[in-house]
Amino acid sequence: MNIRLKAAFVTGYERMAGWSTLLDDINLFPVADADTGRNLKISLAPLRDPDHRATPHRLLMAATGNSGNIAGAFFSAFVAHQPSAQMAEAARAGKTAAWQSVARPQAGTMLSVFDRLSAELTAAENNFPAAVTGLKQAVLETANQLPTLKAAGVVDAGAMGMFFFFEGFFHRLTDGRLPLCNPAAVFGSRLTVSGKPHTPTDAGYCIDAVLTPTGGSKETLAHVSAMGEHLVAVCDGAHLKVHFHAPDEKAARDRLAALGTVIRLDSEEISPGPPGRNRPEKDRRTVHLATDAAGSLTRTLAETLNISLIESYVVFNDRPVPETQVSAPHLYAAMRKGRKVTTAQASVFEREQQFESLSGRHAHVLYLSVGAAYTGNWETARRWKARQGPHCPLTPLDSGAASGRLGLMARSLGTLAAAGATVPDLLAHHHRLNRTCDELIFIDQLKYLAAGGRISKARGFFGDMLHLKPVVRPTRSGVQKEGVLRNAEDQVPFALAYLARQMPPGAEAHMLLQYTDNTEWVETQAQTALQTAYPRAHITLQPMSITSGVHMGPGTWALAFLLPEPDEKAAAV
Repeated sequence: MNIRLKAAFVTGYERMAGWSTLLDDINLFPVADADTGRNLKISLAPLRDPDHRATPHRLLMAATGNSGNIAGAFFSAFVAHQPSAQMAEAARAGKTAAWQSVARPQAGTMLSVFDRLSAELTAAENNFPAAVTGLKQAVLETANQLPTLKAAGVVDAGAMGMFFFFEGFFHRLTDGRLPLCNPAAVFGSRLTVSGKPHTPTDAGYCIDAVLTPTGGSKETLAHVSAMGEHLVAVCDGAHLKVHFHAPDEKAARDRLAALGTVIRLDSEEISPGPPGRNRPEKDRRTVHLATDAAGSLTRTLAETLNISLIESYVVFNDRPVPETQVSAPHLYAAMRKGRKVTTAQASVFEREQQFESLSGRHAHVLYLSVGAAYTGNWETARRWKARQGPHCPLTPLDSGAASGRLGLMARSLGTLAAAGATVPDLLAHHHRLNRTCDELIFIDQLKYLAAGGRISKARGFFGDMLHLKPVVRPTRSGVQKEGVLRNAEDQVPFALAYLARQMPPGAEAHMLLQYTDNTEWVETQAQTALQTAYPRAHITLQPMSITSGVHMGPGTWALAFLLPEPDEKAAAV
């Protein structure tokens, strides 16, 4: 595959990924579970490094969810047919594969976009402007093709995702001569759920599995089809990839195991809520908060507080995966076995697409970034805002923080924003948080920092040989070493001694305890000791951000906390 085409795949993916939260907001069909954008990001991540030989199989293994599996079927065939030579032929092959992958295909979904793409490229192979115009029309038509979408007055999320992809794809193939559109100007109110959409009643589990069937593919599919609904299936030589919704997870697992060797099986409970997250009550919010997923803030809590997460990628099992979608137990187990795991930041273009998406959908956006001492995210946002002019609604804030300290600051700001705080109120609170939010991180083994290049390998080797366990603080100027301990038993006493110098025992502090693969130890040892020493403290236990965990390794844990203001300290005494 030539370099130009590879670059086009990357740009297409990044355009789509940058607008993935919008896709989640308008996700209604087949289930309104706000995951179309997320599933497409995971499923199509192999296109960030495409190869016509390896990519089809990598797409098969990465595909998740209804939209991700259908898109994966299209792109597996599209890439395999080497579109640099015959773009129209590749599009026809992809369209056919996508339609064949769905047990009950329906127009008005991304399948209609693939139809239009194939038709436009067949009519004129290199007329990319006409292709994009046709795709725009195909997406707009989906709002009237499915009853659920028509009632909500919204376009299909999967179709919209494919439009974003191919718009970026053709933009790069034309070296930027084909401009990217303003989605709000083209699709208008069709990007906001309105009207009275059907309230979904789907329940059960979303099953994604790869298996080597004992019998033939058709026979196996007949058995799988009887297990549930919304079946999508793709065959790749000896492997069969299936996606379906089943009412009973265990029964589905057992029945799949009886059909052959299950290579991988992922399941997720279907939790349909009110259709679309982009509802009027949220649109009236004065300020929308965004932050980096590198802060220890779970995706569930971020959604509850209506905080948008800007993610990096973790390269694990030869798969680049958005960091909030990584299985922490599998990750840390692999790291302990010596498997290579790395992080990769989203490109500047992808991050700018996220800023554009947020700014186009909210009156005011505060972006609380990882500290500028750690990444270039704040500087990227600042430069993008400067190019937009004085009316840009995005305000980048350098948190000066990372890991749990960033997560705790985002929680505090998000809670205020959810209560209707104004921009000046939130900016003032951010300045207070810079003074009062602190964190201690207890690292178990230095070799993971050495593997990531954050300390020399020699220091990592000798530190582990001597069983040294450093204690560090993420500050505005970078990571600061607070101490070096000989064993894990010294860590909790160190934390208590540090806290004692900052606040009295009666302080009503907010603490965030984070764990990697040591949940039980952190809960029984650290949390118990902290709650005993600070009975009025509000202590939350949650996973450390995956980015931090990859850098610092399994066995690491951390304590972030909000110090009382000086007058609060006096009152506590």
